Amino acid sequence: MEDYSDIKQDTEFLKQEDDASVARFNRYFVPLLRSWQVSLDKRILCLGCGGGADVDTLKASGFKETYGVDFRWRSKWWEMRNRDPRYMFVVDGNGLPFTDYSFDIIISLGVIEHVGAIDSSAELHSDYRERRKYFIAETLRVLRKGGNLIIACPNRLCLFDFQHNISRIKFFSQLAEKTGFSIHSPFDNFLLSYRDILEYAQDVSSGVEMSLLPISNYLGFAFRNSAFLRPMSKIFKIYLAILDKAPNFIRKSFFNPYMFCVLTKNKE
Repeated sequence: MEDYSDIKQDTEFLKQEDDASVARFNRYFVPLLRSWQVSLDKRILCLGCGGGADVDTLKASGFKETYGVDFRWRSKWWEMRNRDPRYMFVVDGNGLPFTDYSFDIIISLGVIEHVGAIDSSAELHSDYRERRKYFIAETLRVLRKGGNLIIACPNRLCLFDFQHNISRIKFFSQLAEKTGFSIHSPFDNFLLSYRDILEYAQDVSSGVEMSLLPISNYLGFAFRNSAFLRPMSKIFKIYLAILDKAPNFIRKSFFNPYMFCVLTKNKE
């Protein structure tokens, strides 16, 4: 019998994470894939799938060839949640366990900013740029020509981060614990900008194009977990809707709290 004692203390967090993944994928990604007219037989990879709820949600929506990868400690949670082991894979940071051109769509949410970070902190290894380039290169390797890689993380250029407490000043760090958002320098390289992603991608592949995704129905979920932010959710929703219709140079700027894009691998 498996010993789950080492993660029982995280059970409530992981349950909340599962619930958020189900809501996010049903509300955002399933409609997105359908708007792209992605056929149900296409192969989809959730890169950094957490507890695996995103994989099961896409499969329940008809995308049966959906797979997930994450670190080994997550695999115990997969077993506890009865995830199908044929679709779940462990990675160790040294590459993806798939052959070239294996997937049509790859979804990577809140992962790349942790590539090159020291353990679970916001401190970075000296070679973090090379590690991030390798991450993108390896992801593009398993993506079919004409396929789409969706990447999301908080926008480095925006002063506010609704996902991490990376404030380097103690006062702001304590404030983040109470409010649910942190304040950081736009020069803090733990996070990435649209330009960062595009430069990394172009350094490892000459055949990649970037397009932006709307963030309205994606980022709004961050407000549900903060009693401080929840009263402002309607105003924030209006702001994001306006931002989604703004010119790309504004969406790529500090006005946008989130970096959310698609890298398309050219067919040539």
